[in-house]
Amino acid sequence: ALKHVVILTDGETGGTAAMYYDMVSKMHREGGVTVSTVAIGDRANVPLLQAISRYGGGGFYQTDSPQTLPRIVLADVRSHGAELTMVEKNFVPIAVLPNPILKELANRQLPALKGYVSTGLRPGADLSLYVNRSGVREPVVAGWKYSAGRALAVTTDASGRWSKLWVENGILAPLWSRLLAWMTPNAAAPQEDYGVAMGYRDGRVVVRITDYSAQTATSARMMSALVTEPDGRKTQAFFSEDVPGEIEGSFEAHRPGTYFINLEPPAGSNRKIPPLAYTVSPAVWAEVPRPAPNYGLLEELASATGGHLNPPPESLHLSRPTVEHRTSLNPYALVAAMLLLIAEALVRRLTA
Repeated sequence: ALKHVVILTDGETGGTAAMYYDMVSKMHREGGVTVSTVAIGDRANVPLLQAISRYGGGGFYQTDSPQTLPRIVLADVRSHGAELTMVEKNFVPIAVLPNPILKELANRQLPALKGYVSTGLRPGADLSLYVNRSGVREPVVAGWKYSAGRALAVTTDASGRWSKLWVENGILAPLWSRLLAWMTPNAAAPQEDYGVAMGYRDGRVVVRITDYSAQTATSARMMSALVTEPDGRKTQAFFSEDVPGEIEGSFEAHRPGTYFINLEPPAGSNRKIPPLAYTVSPAVWAEVPRPAPNYGLLEELASATGGHLNPPPESLHLSRPTVEHRTSLNPYALVAAMLLLIAEALVRRLTA
């Protein structure tokens, strides 16, 4: 609602004066913006600043002390726009439904407000409470998310000057309690304290769950689990509690792949155990050393190929030919080769 610009400068500006006059005149005439100027010191372009304030419908000020700037700016805003932002008139606020911020308070008939600060709804904000001023919704309560937190804007007061009827009707305290509750981060759900150990043994997946929480005494002796096999087939498994707080069980794993395990809460307990998964490697079915030869497989291979299992060596009739080739070495060439080898070693040692 407030469109007001204050220009502060202590020196010269670039460009032509006509350029500033055209821009400021368009801002004031078409945009409804008022422009005031403040010259600091004696080196500012005072004639230009005075002309800008005239074209902009604002005021001109000059000072030698920067300490006076807050007072000058405050006085200028009050004289050229304060009446546009502070609206002191009876308005009945209207709630937007559904209302995640006010919730049950939004369904009540709220008393009138005697004033508020006129403003516009920022982009991305959720309007919760507003007043209808000349057909325009002006926010009284609006909120939005900022990063991981929340922000809230309330344009009326909390002292009772404008919200007197809210105080008298018991609205103000519940309203602020609700606003602060909306601003407060949601408490994180308590984390379950479980220890899980899983492994593969003799064609079965073994699961052991240890409950470290204080509710272990109320857990059940038996619980069931729904197991989803790699091919999508579902089977039921049952786990038992051997000692308080420790549940153990197993199920068959006939093929490699990932097995998903969803455990149902123990009877009499509303605590949920998170879903589990275990992947059986294809290497489990790979060839591994055996304590004894697989005679059945060897007998089958020998029979299929017309051979025999463990035949005696004399029945194999296998002979390996002996190849002998002799070559005489020239003693002179041998001595020369040895000398060259020694010389190479000396050269390497001396040049290293």
